[in-house]
Amino acid sequence: MGYEWDDWGWWMGVSLISWPLLIALNGYALHVLWSWFVVPTLGVREISTVQAAGLLMIYSFVVSKPHKPDGRTLMEVVMGGIAHQVTVPLITLGLGWILRHAL
Repeated sequence: MGYEWDDWGWWMGVSLISWPLLIALNGYALHVLWSWFVVPTLGVREISTVQAAGLLMIYSFVVSKPHKPDGRTLMEVVMGGIAHQVTVPLITLGLGWILRHAL
């Protein structure tokens, strides 16, 4: 139960192209949320998008677990991961915006 090697190169290319964009999007989301909630609450310094992306990469490195095949195709795994990495920061930013304006 694995992935078809014919598809491997194509989806690895999609992954490699999308990684920098997803890292930037998630870094931006953390940067904004940090500025909205952590800075005024704890009085700490703001962090840049690059610093936020670096913190997220460290976090991911520490807590990541290897993917176990679960019957999904490689396309489903890659596209599901990309969809998750796009929707979570956008939804979180939207909810953070609502909370920020409610405070």
